[in-house]
Amino acid sequence: MGRYDITVKYFATKYPHAYIRPALGAVRGQVQAVSAFRLLDKKLPEVELEVDFLAEVTYAGETFVLRPDFQTRYDADMRERMLDYRVRARRAYGKPVLSVVIWLTAEGYPGAGHNRLEEVVCGQRQLVFEFAEVRLWELEPAEYLAAGERALLPLVPLMGRQPSVEVLTQAVTAAAATPDAVERADLYTGLWVFGGLRYSRELLRSLIRREAMKESPTYREILEEGAAQSRRDDIVDALNIRFGEVPPDITRELAEVADLETLRHLHRLAVRCESLADFRAQMASAAAV
Repeated sequence: MGRYDITVKYFATKYPHAYIRPALGAVRGQVQAVSAFRLLDKKLPEVELEVDFLAEVTYAGETFVLRPDFQTRYDADMRERMLDYRVRARRAYGKPVLSVVIWLTAEGYPGAGHNRLEEVVCGQRQLVFEFAEVRLWELEPAEYLAAGERALLPLVPLMGRQPSVEVLTQAVTAAAATPDAVERADLYTGLWVFGGLRYSRELLRSLIRREAMKESPTYREILEEGAAQSRRDDIVDALNIRFGEVPPDITRELAEVADLETLRHLHRLAVRCESLADFRAQMASAAAV
């Protein structure tokens, strides 16, 4: 799981109301108040799949499942994936599903019309599906800064047609005014992660000190995932040097291992094992412990 996924899942789960509003705004315009909502299990059935955010929402007399998906860049297979997610969520919870993609950047974005999937077979319209969109670069950052919704501060520097150092600085200043130390560290971490999509690391370092993020659970998880990924890379490198190209099934299984001590053991195994088959067998045993 990358730093963007970690950060999105954390913020959307910790501050669900704040993240429901822009998702509903994609189809309802200005959103006033949500009557009720409850978070749902993010693991969808059949092949186990965890999505960014899933909630049952009651708004304007309707109750439905809200399924927003946060994307750092355009993905050509987004229509099929969103349809797949929608079908699973509908089957799991038995309610209508509102599907929304929140585009964090305009990278690769092809313009209007890519969010609809329609199939006509033998003259029959067998499928019509369309997801709503929030394009952050089309939102006005001043409105969100003025609204004082702190949980959305990490997304504010991605708003507006062009990067703005002034907007980024205002968002960091607003985060600094947050009285709770953990929440403040969370906001700094979110600004650091998402700000990196649009601003240089040098600029971010000048505004946000790493020490200011240390109390954030998100920051700690990102560091742990970075350490785990470094270990995985070392394992694959060792196997590549000794046995040639590593089969995809081994890299997939390694991606599921998060425990650093297990990864250290697997690295030692990669250096000493007799063959890829030997490594595969011992990896299965280690992962099962």
